[in-house]
Amino acid sequence: MVPLYTIIAFALIYIIVGLLKKKIARCLIVLAVGGIIIILVMNLEANANKHIHIPEYILMSWILYLALAADYSGSGILLLVFICAAMLGVVDEILQGIHLQRSYGWTDMLVDTAASFIGCLTILGLKQPTIGDWRWCKDLRHFKGSLAVISFGVITALPMGSLLSNIPDKNSFFKVYPGWLLAGNVLFVTACLALIAYHWRRKLTIGKLGPSDKPSAGRNHTTAMLWVICPMAILMAMHALVLWVAVAGIDFA
Repeated sequence: MVPLYTIIAFALIYIIVGLLKKKIARCLIVLAVGGIIIILVMNLEANANKHIHIPEYILMSWILYLALAADYSGSGILLLVFICAAMLGVVDEILQGIHLQRSYGWTDMLVDTAASFIGCLTILGLKQPTIGDWRWCKDLRHFKGSLAVISFGVITALPMGSLLSNIPDKNSFFKVYPGWLLAGNVLFVTACLALIAYHWRRKLTIGKLGPSDKPSAGRNHTTAMLWVICPMAILMAMHALVLWVAVAGIDFA
């Protein structure tokens, strides 16, 4: 019952904050939608111990939002929060898959994703709607190489997730996991390390605008960089964990 009590405590705190911000109507609508999603999730996952993921990922969405908002400018921050939180759910499942007492499962990923969506809804319920500003998207043209690497990482992650779920039946990593995909993991992690180092060095000059530059230029570039670096780093963690399983020779459950 701990997950349920925690969710109820979060809801009460949320109502109090909604009252203080004078947005109780919006907050109640959000809670109603979130409650429906939670009921569906609990019916999907029969193991009550897994329900603790719901408040965990709601809280993580809030923390991600606070962290990204420090440097984010323009619209789309909640979409980035949701994408990152859902991807971290996959990383969490891979970590559980290499733990002797845990297991890797698709239903857990769905629970994590649903909880991340609820977390973003609750933030939206408290935020004042603003006119969309997507000017930072223009700065993505400076990250064409990084976006290509991210696309490669996503494409290779799709079969990777499916194959990992088959390893326990065969009781062998290399009988299930093909060499070409393992080579793709190595290539992706190597490319990510190089790109992260490159962009980190470039970040040192962001904000140092010349007299002819617009004040918003540095912030827009930083926002575009967040859309590149954050998903890339999480994808890199997924691929690196698979490499660790292969090199260490540990079981995947």
